[in-house]
Amino acid sequence: MNNSFCKLLLGFIFLLIINSAKAQFAMQAHLVMPTGYLGAVLKKAPSISFGTVEDFDRRSRVRMLGNVTYFSPRQERFNIYSNTSEGGVTTIYPGVQEINLYLNLSFAFGFDFCILQKDNFNWYIGPDLIAGITLRQYTTDIPYVSSSGDFSGLPFIGLRGRTGIEYTFEKMSIFLDFNRTYYLNTEASILSYNDLGLGIRF
Repeated sequence: MNNSFCKLLLGFIFLLIINSAKAQFAMQAHLVMPTGYLGAVLKKAPSISFGTVEDFDRRSRVRMLGNVTYFSPRQERFNIYSNTSEGGVTTIYPGVQEINLYLNLSFAFGFDFCILQKDNFNWYIGPDLIAGITLRQYTTDIPYVSSSGDFSGLPFIGLRGRTGIEYTFEKMSIFLDFNRTYYLNTEASILSYNDLGLGIRF
């Protein structure tokens, strides 16, 4: 992980600490639904967020949440292949790849903008800026060619769009968000997922 990325994460943590002085603590459970390339390889996944979410100041508020998402592969082994060319003849060698770990750790800083307020009910939309790291481990076995394993941490940045509803009780609030997330990692891959999150703040 490079120094600039470490500074960005430390900045998010610092803002989270400062923001906590005037915001309510929040926890949110998610069902993450990978899409595109990510959805072809990984199943729906459980996820947990924790941090702070402010009360609405008229029509807006700030939220800062850390998140942990643990993904599982859609199958135990994925078929892959390697090929070699010699003397004008191409030979294809079939093999397999196993994903042993795929874990996202991230921080998100964002805003909610209320578009409807009625009594204790709020309907809002909002964007987030996300920074995090994917911890990934996999093994590859191609007979007669190679057998190897790899563990890596892939920093990423991304954007999230959200719509949500919230109902406020006397000392706590329950909120439900539907999110769409895009992020870019250091392999220059743009990945995406949807998620549905049910949370509480108090």
